Amino acid sequence: MLRHVLSVAPLSVNTSGKGSSGVGLTAAVTFDPETGERKLEAGAMVLADRGVVCIDEFDKMDDEDRIAIHEALEQQTVTISKAGIHATLNARCSVVAAANPVYGMYNAKKSPMENIGMPDSLISRFDFLFIVLDSNDPRVDNKIAERVLRSHRWRGQIISSGIYEQADPLFHGDMSIDYLTQDFLKKYILYSKELRPRLTEKARDKLINEWAEIRGMSTRKMQPITPRAFETLIRASVAHAKIRLSEEVDVSDAEEAIRLYRASIFGENVGGKHKEEADEIENEEGVTV
Repeated sequence: MLRHVLSVAPLSVNTSGKGSSGVGLTAAVTFDPETGERKLEAGAMVLADRGVVCIDEFDKMDDEDRIAIHEALEQQTVTISKAGIHATLNARCSVVAAANPVYGMYNAKKSPMENIGMPDSLISRFDFLFIVLDSNDPRVDNKIAERVLRSHRWRGQIISSGIYEQADPLFHGDMSIDYLTQDFLKKYILYSKELRPRLTEKARDKLINEWAEIRGMSTRKMQPITPRAFETLIRASVAHAKIRLSEEVDVSDAEEAIRLYRASIFGENVGGKHKEEADEIENEEGVTV
C-alpha cells in the first residue's frame, strides 16, 4: 500500500520507523567541517513539504522520536532551537504510516492504542486509522493467491496510451475495467490540489451534526474522538470535492467523509448504523473497533 502511494504522489518521501530518528524526520543541527559553522539540515517531513511521507514499521520508533513529530503532525511546522539557531520550517505534508500489532496478532478485545503500543495523543493526530486483519476467509485467500501468481507469471511491459493502460489479462485479470496510468494519476492529483472549494451551508450542518453524534458514541475501545476529528471531517470533505474538481463542498462530499471516518472507527461493516448496532458489533469476537 505504501509503495502504491509513493508511485502516484507527485512528491513523496519514504522512510522506516526502525531506521529513522526524531531529528531524521523533522530537522537537525549539524557541524560543517569546511566552514566550521553549524547548519540546519531538513528531515523527511520537511523535505516532503506539500507532499506525502510514507513511514513503514511505525511501531518500531522510540517514544522520544515519536514525540518529536507531534508538532509536525499538529501544526504542519518544525521548530528548531539549538546551538544558537532558531528557525521554523514548513512540514505541510500528509503522513501515511504502517504499523504491526505488538502481540503479533490483533486482539479485538483491546483498543487500537493498546494493540500498536502508541499513546492517544499521537493516534488522535492521524485523520484515519484503518485496521487490516488477516482473517481466514477462503474467498479472500484465493484472490490473494491469484494476484500473487499473476505478478510472478507476468514478464511483459504495460503499454499506456496517455490516460489508460492497455489491459493485460495475465497481469490485470479483469479486462472489463479501464486502468489509469500512473503518470495521469500524478497529473490529476497535482491539478486537483490547487483547487480551493468552498464549504456550503448544508454540508457544514451535516458535518456538525455527525461529529456531535460520533462524540456521543465514543467508548474506551475506540480511538480518541477529539475536536481534531471535526477537522478531519472537514479535510476529507474538501479532498473529496477536489477529486471531483468541484468548486463547492456539497452534502455528497460530507457524506463520503462521514462514511470513511465511521469505517475507520467502527470497522467497514458498520457504516452509518446507530449506537445500539455498533455496540452489538463491538462485542462480537474478531471485529475490529
